[in-house]
Amino acid sequence: DIWLAAGNQINWTGTATTTAFPNAPQGGVERTLMCAGACSFTASANMIIDGVASGQSVTCSAGDQMIVKAISTTSYKLSRIKLDGSAQVAASGGMTQAQIQAYI
Repeated sequence: DIWLAAGNQINWTGTATTTAFPNAPQGGVERTLMCAGACSFTASANMIIDGVASGQSVTCSAGDQMIVKAISTTSYKLSRIKLDGSAQVAASGGMTQAQIQAYI
């Protein structure tokens, strides 16, 4: 449970694809997952991932960070920072209208 962990930075060692998180204590809380190896996250209506369409997955490499911000207690926005410091999506990228509406 990422919300019960001590501190906001978690060593993420799992290799199974993450499709959901436990309920957050409140909207606005945030955790940074430090990927220890290859780990995948699948986007959905409740798990919005920068630049990733719903139903698609992103696989992180060792050293990548995935920032998880609770939009509500059951909805999350994920942003990946690659080990080399580059963002998941290029600056010209952006959220779709549906993602913006879900985020608001």
